Amino acid sequence: MTQIDDAIAKLSADDVALAASVTNLAAAVGPLVAAVQGIPAQIAAAVAAATAAGATPDQLAALAKLSTDVEASTAAVVTEAQAALAAVAPPAP
Repeated sequence: MTQIDDAIAKLSADDVALAASVTNLAAAVGPLVAAVQGIPAQIAAAVAAATAAGATPDQLAALAKLSTDVEASTAAVVTEAQAALAAVAPPAP
């Protein structure tokens, strides 16, 4: 029985370590996602400032495309990060 008890204790410790790792990962991913999600707003502010300074839509077309591309990429990254966290999260007790 000692071997079984030892194995159960190790599994419990491994579960605690895994839960801590997932928590740490979630804590790291959250700010990263927030930063990436803020990029389109920064691009929009730059476009607004450039427009106010006299830039034409043709001159800003590349920035508009960049903003659209970043928004799409951001959505994909957020979805993948959430799925990855859900996949490694230990089941609730």
